[in-house]
Amino acid sequence: MNVLVVVNHADAPAGLLGQRISALGGHYDAFDPHHRYGSIDPTVPIDLPDTDIGYDALVVLGGYQDAWDDAAYPAFGAELSLIRRFHEAGKPVLGLCLGAQLVARAFGATVRRMGGFERGVIAVRRVDGAAADPVIATGPGPYRVASWHQDTFDLPDGARHLLASSECPNQAFVIGGSTYAFQCHLEATAETVRNWIVQDRARNPETDGAVSRAIEADLHDHFPAVARFGQETIDRWLGLIRGR
Repeated sequence: MNVLVVVNHADAPAGLLGQRISALGGHYDAFDPHHRYGSIDPTVPIDLPDTDIGYDALVVLGGYQDAWDDAAYPAFGAELSLIRRFHEAGKPVLGLCLGAQLVARAFGATVRRMGGFERGVIAVRRVDGAAADPVIATGPGPYRVASWHQDTFDLPDGARHLLASSECPNQAFVIGGSTYAFQCHLEATAETVRNWIVQDRARNPETDGAVSRAIEADLHDHFPAVARFGQETIDRWLGLIRGR
């Protein structure tokens, strides 16, 4: 199992996803297309691969960028092409947060401001019709997930809706049998979320400290459930690769 992982920002690493790939005997190459970084040889600037050859699946991770801002982030064009290439080859694709928004864009859907924020630990529920999906965890939910976003996406034509939250109805969808998009951060570790808290306070000093304390309290109380849902869902998606 060899997975191509697109890292859109250093603050949103592969985390639990990378751990699960390694634990299951797989390998992944990480690329940051905005800085021409590749884990194959970090000392040599390298572009994002433009082919699926040599890889069994594609993951596109999150970041603070606006998914529609091609002028500021011209590498998005290469990411969109790569998403479509893996999908057309029948190889599993997984988009997380910004990555999910890029998957939606790749199939013609609009990404836009949500009109609010989802930060920290939130609850999502399985929508009607999603019970038979092979990647979503069994049981009706709600499920605890890590989240940090202010944007959302419309569902692309042909997509099957999977998850919703009270603030963001479109939390997850699948196109075909193996291209999945999750607005939440299945890959996030507790340390990653705590780093987002620190970075958010640095960028927005006016942020009420009570918000940060509430997020930390939720991490303390609920992160085992967050990690359990993340691992179960990641493992099921990785199972699609092994099933090929």
